[in-house]
Amino acid sequence: LELSGGPDWNTNGVPILLTMTIQDSTGAEVVSRDVDLTITPVNDVPVATVVTTTATITAVQTPQSHNYLTAVAPGPATATDEDGQVLSQSCTVVAGSAAAFASGPTLVFASTTPSVTAPTTARLEYTLNPVTAAAPLSLTIECEVSDDGTPVQTLTLSGANRFVLTVTAGPPTFTVASSVLTCLEDNSATAATTATQCSFTAAVTSMDDNGANNGFSAVTFASTDPQWGTMFSALPSVAALPGGPCPPGGGGVCSVDVRFTLTDNFNSQGATIAFTVVATAAGSGQQSAPTTMYISV
Repeated sequence: LELSGGPDWNTNGVPILLTMTIQDSTGAEVVSRDVDLTITPVNDVPVATVVTTTATITAVQTPQSHNYLTAVAPGPATATDEDGQVLSQSCTVVAGSAAAFASGPTLVFASTTPSVTAPTTARLEYTLNPVTAAAPLSLTIECEVSDDGTPVQTLTLSGANRFVLTVTAGPPTFTVASSVLTCLEDNSATAATTATQCSFTAAVTSMDDNGANNGFSAVTFASTDPQWGTMFSALPSVAALPGGPCPPGGGGVCSVDVRFTLTDNFNSQGATIAFTVVATAAGSGQQSAPTTMYISV
């Protein structure tokens, strides 16, 4: 005698009493037996709903966080025997280089002990390495969500559920300690000491550098003041600093020395001339937002 069939989905635990009766061809009962049927629970695979699988960012060395998963639970909604399990995660870079990350990528759960009736969410978090995450760059990340049941079950977010991160070159930045430059009328960029030079030092950051270029290809100056074209014997220029700009592995941060040579006997002593500075990134060609500065003569 063989019985076949199955219980309702996720039904387990309490024994089920089965009464089996055998009758002869006349319908008379020959034998009857009671059998206790016990259904053993099986650990289910965790579940999750993917919210988004793509992001585009510039290669900045700040922590990033993306809303990746919702409805994360140790099993389907009817599998109440899964409650109490602790979830864990792992993420692997399956396309592109893992060296592009300074930390992560990792899944961060709002709760590591959700229930099937009170699921949680998960964010994908990481920090890029500005030296090795050279734009343009595409990185594909495959994450797994595992429970601690017996045996351990794992949900693999593969195929269309992988997370694809696109890194684009961001515009450079041009940073100075002070926006006001005070110069004597006869100051020269080639003066013997820094105190008698008309100059300032700035930091130019180009996040698509990767040590393969010099971070910036140009620093340009402009002014609408009519005196701008006559106040210099030579237009402002960017002077090379000892060791050269942006050595390999410098992370795209360059210190530059901007020097001015004023026209001798410039006739607007006491004037304050406004001008803007723009840095152009090597490689991407993107430009920084104009930085407004002032020369007080």
